[in-house]
Amino acid sequence: MVGPIGGPKHLIHSNVDWGQDLLFLRRWLKEHPEASPLKLAYCGYFDPKHAGIEYTAPSNIEAPKLGNKSQAEIPPGWYAISVNFIRGFPFFIYNGDGTKSNLPQNALACFQHLKPVATAGYSIYIYHVRGNPPGGTRKSTSRVPP
Repeated sequence: MVGPIGGPKHLIHSNVDWGQDLLFLRRWLKEHPEASPLKLAYCGYFDPKHAGIEYTAPSNIEAPKLGNKSQAEIPPGWYAISVNFIRGFPFFIYNGDGTKSNLPQNALACFQHLKPVATAGYSIYIYHVRGNPPGGTRKSTSRVPP
């Protein structure tokens, strides 16, 4: 499958995501005020705060153990991740305070194993990661079926 939905499985960078869906994200956030606070990893040259989006950069995501890609620990919360980062593309991200940070290759690739609850356009995937289950550790709750 290709096209705007299947394309990110085969193409990355400016072939599918050049930051074009930021305003769709802003609209989605206005329609879903429960999606706050937001952790945003946006692939583009325009700081999302200038579009009126309040966010912080994702942090404290523990890499999965060797051979267990789907078991990364992601802190609970709402995430909006550009498809380039989901597919492992290294780039910079805005931090929400006007500064930038480098995002290494595959830093957010663990989101490939989650099913987004929504998309903003075709290039920003929105996830809601729930908290700790009783007696367990934080894991994503919306998994892509095998």
